[in-house]
Amino acid sequence: MNGVVLPLAGDPEDSDALCDDASFDRAQIPQRYRICAFLMIILFSTGSSYAENVITPLKTRILKELKITNAQFGAVASASSLVNSILPIIGGIGMDYWGATYAAILSSVFILIGAVVSGCSAQTNNYGLLVGGQIVMGLGSTIIESTQNKLYAHWFSGSTLAFVYGIDIAWNRIVSIVCRATAVPLSEINGFWGWALWIPAILCALNLAICILYWTYERSLPREYRPVLGKDARVKEGALKKRISPKFFWILCGTQMFQNSAISVYTSNLSDMQVKTRRTKTLAAGYNSSLQGVIPIVLTPLAGLFFDRVGWRMVFVSWTAMLYIIVFALIGLTKVHPLGPILLSSFALSTNALTFTASIPVLVGTDRLIGTAFGVWKSFQNTNTLILEVAAGAIQDRTPGQAYDNVIYILIGIKSIEMCLGPVYDFLDGRWLGHSLRAPEKRRLEIYRNAVINHLDYKGWRINKITMVIVATQLTCMIITGWAYDGLEAEATGSTADEWCRKASVSVKNTRRVSADHSVHFYTAPPPETETNLVHPEVSLQAFTKVYQLSPGESRRVEVEMDKHAISHWDEYADTWKAEVGAWTAKIGIDAQMMVAAAKFQVDHAMEWRGL
Repeated sequence: MNGVVLPLAGDPEDSDALCDDASFDRAQIPQRYRICAFLMIILFSTGSSYAENVITPLKTRILKELKITNAQFGAVASASSLVNSILPIIGGIGMDYWGATYAAILSSVFILIGAVVSGCSAQTNNYGLLVGGQIVMGLGSTIIESTQNKLYAHWFSGSTLAFVYGIDIAWNRIVSIVCRATAVPLSEINGFWGWALWIPAILCALNLAICILYWTYERSLPREYRPVLGKDARVKEGALKKRISPKFFWILCGTQMFQNSAISVYTSNLSDMQVKTRRTKTLAAGYNSSLQGVIPIVLTPLAGLFFDRVGWRMVFVSWTAMLYIIVFALIGLTKVHPLGPILLSSFALSTNALTFTASIPVLVGTDRLIGTAFGVWKSFQNTNTLILEVAAGAIQDRTPGQAYDNVIYILIGIKSIEMCLGPVYDFLDGRWLGHSLRAPEKRRLEIYRNAVINHLDYKGWRINKITMVIVATQLTCMIITGWAYDGLEAEATGSTADEWCRKASVSVKNTRRVSADHSVHFYTAPPPETETNLVHPEVSLQAFTKVYQLSPGESRRVEVEMDKHAISHWDEYADTWKAEVGAWTAKIGIDAQMMVAAAKFQVDHAMEWRGL
């Protein structure tokens, strides 16, 4: 076998064996079975993708029919994305444990229910139904794409896996284009705008039927050709507590921080960049921007075919990063015609996502962990985008004239790091995986098969709990970075109990990538305990308020007013209410256990009152 093999005996932080998965032993699946499965699996998410993307083009019509505000529409547009940080991981673990086919059926049920509820909102012009339907749909659509990736890995490992991933990515781009083109015409059928919601609901029903048809088809095949699922998953895929992905996979996730989101920031601001830097007309800028999505429809599958037949996946990490550095510099720091960098970015876009999607099965090695791995990867991607898009907006706001120069410098810096990461990944691939990432699809599976059969220790496929904990902690910190509080102020006035008043105010900033509402909870903490004062709760909730439809990156100041009740306790001996003298603290809390901001205020003198 080619490659470097490192024995890891005595390495205490690593588990004692590679995952002994029987998936590599499965019989060579006949091509006719693969094609039939692929034609069904690729359609699993078509309905949900269409139903979610149809909302934005219908904004004007929805505002008119439901008689809602722009802020309320923002809640509709973002409703299906509310759970996209944590749910992919939960869904990935579930599909690894129970099987991707059952997960696809369950996800399709949620998608259909959500689509039908959304359709009913058009019948009754009920805003609440539309929001509720989008939320329920989001519960399913977040999972369905990962089920496709896991099933593709079963059917096409060792043959044309990257090519199939490329076709799937291209198909989703086609669906998005068709959706934007047909949303408005659908809303005009027979003068009833609801057809734009009901036709996607019909597609979702067809997708559910396809999932069930696929399950039936899968059950009809010889047992050795089927993916592990259901009760077999508990036996063959191992216990839930063992769902820990290998070391190299976690390192990839941790080191790819902000890489995908740099492209998201570029894409979301591309039209505005043209307007600000070249005075391009808004309509022309939008047209120019749309061109970057056309070329990848053809090139992405071809790139996948290259990975399957030739390999060298990590080379494209640096290649893609280099192209984006050139694109960012040309579009943001020069006056060249925008079509040049935009067309160049379409070549980078063709290999950007596919390189990592095709590499994850190689890094994981075993089908047993594919669902969890893609769930973790998707969660990283979503949280990366959430954080950097808001940060980029803040950087632009602080740049004179709201120019994009500083944002471009940040994006170039991020991609410069990735350009250096390509050789690092390739080096680790050689040291830890016997250059599996360089190998064509068939050869890389042979390397893994040989490693398991001959009990060879490849460090990249080993389970390293320390690495997992470090990177998982990084992900956790990124997930909870959703809201930021700044400038908490607390001011107390009044000399008597009836006059006493405390005003507390704080700036709330939405650091998510979608518009949302948020409740702000104000707590009080009493002065430090002494030998003579009473024992009070550490904190007590005294007031709360809510900010509605805070846009991504938007900051808004909220204020509450509290009276004597916030600082008083009942004194049983004096038979009266009393205020504790000393330095009190006003706090902002996510809940009673997690405080995120604090400000002091002073109660200088005792106040008594009876309330009679």
